[in-house]
This record gives sequence, C-alpha cells and structure tokens, in this order.
Amino acid sequence: MNKSAFFVIPKIGLEIHFQLNTITKLFSNVLNAPKDTPNTNVSKYDLGFSGILPVPSLESVILAIRACGILKAKIANILKFDRKHYFYFDLPHGYQITQIREPIGQKGHLSINVPSEKTKKITIEFIALEEDTAKTKYSGNNVLLDYNRHGVPLIEVVTAPEFTSIVEVKIFLKKLFALFFQAGVSTCSLADGTVRVDLNVSSSINDQTHLRTEIKNLNSLNNLEKAFVQEMAIQKEHLIQEQIPQTSETKRFSESTQKLIKMRKKFTPADYLFFPEFLIAPIKIEKKWINNGQFHGQSILAIHEEFLEEIASQPIIDQIFMIDHFMLQHLYTSLFKKFISFKTSILFFREFYLPHDVSSAWILKNISLIVKLLTVYESKVINFDFVKSNLLALLKNDNWNVLNEIKNKILEHPKQQITETAIINIIEQLCVADPSIKKRWIKNPEATARFLIGQILKKTNQKADPSSTKKIIYKIMVSPKDTI
Repeated sequence: MNKSAFFVIPKIGLEIHFQLNTITKLFSNVLNAPKDTPNTNVSKYDLGFSGILPVPSLESVILAIRACGILKAKIANILKFDRKHYFYFDLPHGYQITQIREPIGQKGHLSINVPSEKTKKITIEFIALEEDTAKTKYSGNNVLLDYNRHGVPLIEVVTAPEFTSIVEVKIFLKKLFALFFQAGVSTCSLADGTVRVDLNVSSSINDQTHLRTEIKNLNSLNNLEKAFVQEMAIQKEHLIQEQIPQTSETKRFSESTQKLIKMRKKFTPADYLFFPEFLIAPIKIEKKWINNGQFHGQSILAIHEEFLEEIASQPIIDQIFMIDHFMLQHLYTSLFKKFISFKTSILFFREFYLPHDVSSAWILKNISLIVKLLTVYESKVINFDFVKSNLLALLKNDNWNVLNEIKNKILEHPKQQITETAIINIIEQLCVADPSIKKRWIKNPEATARFLIGQILKKTNQKADPSSTKKIIYKIMVSPKDTI
C-alpha cells in the first residue's frame, strides 16, 4: 500500500499560557520575580498555609482585560474564579485557582496573513485568568520545588481548532507575541518560560478521524514544529492501519531525545472536579477598565498593522527578520522610528543589538547617544564601524567618562564625507604601487574590493563610508575607459 497516496488533513488548536508582566503575584502581595534566587519571593499563601485568603491583584485583572481588548473578546462584567483539583507536588493547596465557568474573555478573534489566502480569522474561544504552579526540578531521586513561580499571574488563551498547517500556527504565535509584548501584557519569552504553548492535534483521512492528542509545554517554535511533524506521522499510521486509539492522549516533547513521549490519557473537565472558588467573592469589573482595555488593544493593533504596511516595501529578508524578533518591532515602532530610518535600524539591530545581547534597559538609558551616532552615520559623516566600536566601548564600561569621550569624538569628527575624487585618487595610487591589483580584480572582484576598502579606510583614518566606497570601486574598476 502506497502510504504517500493518503492525504491527511490536520486540525490544530492552541492553548497558550502567558505569565503577566505585573509587579506582584495574582493572589498575594509578593514580587512577581520567578527568576530570583529560589524560594525568596514566597508568601504564606504560596506555601498553602490554611486560613490565608487569596486577594486578587487589580494589575493582573487590568492586563488580562488589555489582552481581551487586543483579541476583540467579549469581556465579562463579573470576575469569578474556580478551583481545578489535581494532586501534584507543585500545587501546595491541592487545587489551582483558575476560570472555567465564566472566563474573563470569550468569543474573540485574531486575523493573520497566510500564504494560501489573504487573511484568516482565528477564533479565540476564551481567555482565562489563573495562577501558575511552583517550578519543579528533578535532581537524581529528589524533587526540588521553587515557590517563586507559584501564584504568578497567567492568562490562558485558547483557540478553536482552526489551523490547518504548522505554518499558520507559527504566523499566529509570532503576531500574538508581538502584540502582547507591545502592550506590556507579557515578555512572551519561550526560552524563559514566560509563555508556554500546548498543541492540540487531530487529523482525518476521508471519513476517518483521529482523536485529539495534546502536546504540552513546548518551549520553542522549532520544537513545536518537530512535535507536530512527529505526531502527524503517528496519526497517519494509525489512520491507514485503522488502529485509532480509543482515548485522547497527552504527550510531551523531550528536549534531550527530540522525541515525543506519552505521559497519560488526556484528562477531561470532570477529572479535575471543578467547582466555584468560594474564598473569592464575585468582583464587578468596572466599565472604565473595560473601555480602557478595549481602547489600548485597538491602539496596539493599529500600530502593528501600520508597521506591517511600512515593512511590506522592504526586502523580504528584512521583513522576516523583524517579524521573527517581536522585541525589535517594539523598539522600532516606539522609539527608533521617530529618529532613524528602517534601513539603519535594521543595521543597528543586526550588527550591534542582537550579537552583543544588549538589553532594552541599556538602549533606553543611552538612547540619546545612540540616536546621535546613527543620525550622523545616516548623514554619511561616519561609517558604521565607528558607531559600533564606540557603542561597544560604552557597553563594556558604562560610565560618564566613556559617554563624554564618545560625544567629543562625534563633535570633533569632520563634517564632510571623503569626496569621490579623493577616493578615486587613492585607488589610482594603490594600483600604481601594486599593479597586481588589476589582475586580482579580474579573478575575484569581491575579494579585491574588500582589500581596497580596507586600504582606503586606513588612508582616510576610517572617514570613508564603506558602502559608498564600494560603489566607487566597482564604477572605476569595471569602467571601459582605462581610468587607472
């Protein structure tokens, strides 16, 4: 039997947990800083002490409403919580406070641009506000628990199973991460665990349908794609052999083996014994909170759409670069765009920001100098090597002396770019001094151009612009006239 002849139609849904970017935890007045020294940001509530009441954080509610605004969800008028019961050592109360009956947001959507069609609207079934569990670490036969994470506020965003390819899933996640990051809802870092993605995958061939498989806690888009490909291969085999499991399964993706591992059968709501959280009275959500959340959400969507329109005319490689780095989108739209061109911003991000792991806080602290350097670079008075070397000096030794030294360098730098005539004269001198340059040019123009640029930069004390110099070199060296 030719297995490739069977066309499997996938159906994918997402459950995405975002840690909210709040100062304190959801139900206690303790710092929301799960990355601090283990078990230093912990309250009696976080440890499960009896008699300690949970007190909802207004900041968490406001950010959850803002997320609902971005996703155009219907926002609840009353905030209610529920208990989700399961017994595991990362849950000291024996239950998690979440929302199941009346989540804070329902019936939203987010539109994405996909290759197969112009736009596709993905339904958001609900957005729920809940608390995170403690972090578990296995060490030999021991289980270590860090309660810094217990009680950290989460929102769970659940989509309808409307994705038909992993490409659509990745486009959706990149857009959602960019919007939530821009809105200050979450830092949206898969690597740091501030966002965790669960895949729900089912498939069908003709009239046969495979039961849904849940793949939990995927921590990168690459792993998400690998897990999906493996699961689809398994489901295709089941469908072809007509050996479909009778119960839904929950799996995880092993980072070490790069393989899917079966955990258990998938739990149903009945397994968790949900019932209303009686220690938190229903809370009226004020109309002004809803209006502010909706306004903020629509503003963020408008900024994002404007950004996408702006970059549509840029080289495709630059479009992909910016879409893949949502934190750079935020820096560009909120800061750089006001002073610097898109082209120069991309150069700065590629050549300095990402390679040297620069923090956004450092950028904000030194934005005046950065803008000054990049503005002078755009006027072709200095080259980018000058910009990069001085910013690296400041990054390594961030003090006022270095800052003032760089400012003086900018002021002292010549205000006129090295002229084309001057560069042509230098090329002529170099070719007279070394006649082999012409022969090397015929064999390898690119390598020879790099050599000439290096020599010209030395002779002009780094004042020539490499990009302009390269154009002049090609203009002179390929000229039909015997210019040199």
